[in-house]
Amino acid sequence: MRIALLIILSFCFSPAQAVFNIKQVAQGIYVHQGLIELPDVHNHDAIANIGFIVGKSCVAVIDSGGSPEQGRLLKKTVEKITSVPICYVINTHVHSDHIFGNRAFNNINNIKYTEVSQ
Repeated sequence: MRIALLIILSFCFSPAQAVFNIKQVAQGIYVHQGLIELPDVHNHDAIANIGFIVGKSCVAVIDSGGSPEQGRLLKKTVEKITSVPICYVINTHVHSDHIFGNRAFNNINNIKYTEVSQ
């Protein structure tokens, strides 16, 4: 019985949760440093540096991560740290490890992409 319970509980915790951490680097500026690895199912594509800036009236998310799961973790982290609403999601470029978390921010009308130079 104990072994079955341990097996079930092991599926309740996602590897992305284990590798997702956020660090305040300055007043109101938070960063998650991505893993230095190739994206795969074990790291849930959590290889990009992502973060957010808390302003007086809005939060700006800078890159949303490499998966919807990582985007949800980022959004939950913002909500734990501040009650200021998320108004913007800014994607620095269109690589999948920076934008696939956008799904977690579907209620945000201001998802912006910076210009990609050729």
